[in-house]
Amino acid sequence: MTASSPTITTCKGTIRGKRLIDEPDFQADAYLGVPYARPPLGELRFKKPLPSLEWAGTRECVHHPAKCVQQLSELLSQNDKDWPASEDCLYLNVFSPGDYPANNKRPVLVFIHGGGFARGSIRAYGDRAICDGLVRQGLVVVMIQYRLGTCPGNFGLWDQIAALRWIQANIEQFGGDKDNVTICGQSAGGACADLLSLSPHANGCAHFLPISQFHGRPRPPLREGGLFHRTILMSGNARAPWSHRPSTAESCRQYSETVLGVKADSNDELIAQLRLLPSAVLESRLLATTARFEFHPVIDGDLLPAPIEQLIVHAKALPVMAGATTLEGGLHLPDKDLTDAHLKKAVTALLRKDDCDESIEALSAKYKEVALRKQPEHAVWRAMAEVNSDLVFNLPTVQTLQERIRRGIPPYFYVFDYYNKACIGPLAQNSPCADTPHCSELAYLFNDGVVAPFAFSEDDEQVAHLVMRAFANFAKSGNPNDDGSCPWQPCDVLLPTRHMVLGTQPRMQQQFKKGRCERVIGLMK
Repeated sequence: MTASSPTITTCKGTIRGKRLIDEPDFQADAYLGVPYARPPLGELRFKKPLPSLEWAGTRECVHHPAKCVQQLSELLSQNDKDWPASEDCLYLNVFSPGDYPANNKRPVLVFIHGGGFARGSIRAYGDRAICDGLVRQGLVVVMIQYRLGTCPGNFGLWDQIAALRWIQANIEQFGGDKDNVTICGQSAGGACADLLSLSPHANGCAHFLPISQFHGRPRPPLREGGLFHRTILMSGNARAPWSHRPSTAESCRQYSETVLGVKADSNDELIAQLRLLPSAVLESRLLATTARFEFHPVIDGDLLPAPIEQLIVHAKALPVMAGATTLEGGLHLPDKDLTDAHLKKAVTALLRKDDCDESIEALSAKYKEVALRKQPEHAVWRAMAEVNSDLVFNLPTVQTLQERIRRGIPPYFYVFDYYNKACIGPLAQNSPCADTPHCSELAYLFNDGVVAPFAFSEDDEQVAHLVMRAFANFAKSGNPNDDGSCPWQPCDVLLPTRHMVLGTQPRMQQQFKKGRCERVIGLMK
């Protein structure tokens, strides 16, 4: 082995990575495109992932893997929009310290990318900047890919579980501690991380595993503590209205008929026909359509064996850090022909009932009041953006905090409040957003442009150091504070939305949105 070509032997074979940082006091290596499951091709399409096969010799792991087949979208990162796509996409990237004592294992941070369960890749998040950031902070970092919209239902979650099992079997070879694993996800990735914490296949609790799975045998005990030990939920969780569905069968059938031209009388026949479809046809027809289809995780009786509310009661409560940006819904709402009628309709949808006109009118006025204070020149747009932020992100996050407090696990809550429009790239032109929108924090966790490349200013570097330090601290110990300090206090019964504002002037605040989310939750009951 040379310093520039490090090798590691995994349980399936030897891999060669590359050294990205080689300083006298710090070295960091990258292993890119490491297979954790067999390619889901042919008869393996639309099936649970199988462990990867062993290989002879040394496998070169020095290039990012192809991204999963996905629909084109303006939401794609500028970093990977032209990156090749393939059904053969079940790979992960590992970033680890180059030289480490065998008895000094590092905490492991596993990241699940977002993209609405329909798009995204690990290529977008880079490599050297991760080594220079999170690995330098003392972590082993694993980035995982999983099947997206062309493979609906829970296959993406099964892929993530397969990757977590690979980590348990192999991460010590990279200097990682398999007994100190934190899973972190953003947006749809945050929902995935939270759903995994509720699944008996990942969290170590077999209470809800269906009897039929064991063919009359007793339920086997799952690994104590599960496959991970704490979670970081960035702008996404299992309570979000978009995080899962009771079923996606109708959406899948519609997709098969309208996009792929495949019709069948039964689900089994449909799946059989879809498995025969060449990959090139699957990809080309997906790219040719602009139609949107809802492909979400589902309550399937297996991976998610019961409704979310029941799973929350029985799953082991893990330490959690959760967060949001100041204006999550500010990125994709055009400021065009919006009226107070649109605002009233949005508030009605927020409350999930239309028989309380007085509450709707009063709440609409409150949102308008906030908008006139924040962006008077775009008042209706800003009010709509605040409503959408609450509906899609903020209310589920506050409900998640409340649930953890009730279960005796005080959560840490952050609000990301720093916006350099360059971090969003061309998407910044979509709306008059003046506060921090969805995805803005990614550049500062990964120490580089994720949605779009850009040069960091001094303020960007300051915020990135703050974010990386807090996330690394939480991954190490479940506490985002530095040793011996406690400026960031967790939420509790008296202050259920107490949070740290992450920005150029980090500070604690006692309430989120001045208590608005709690009041709306009360009106929803």
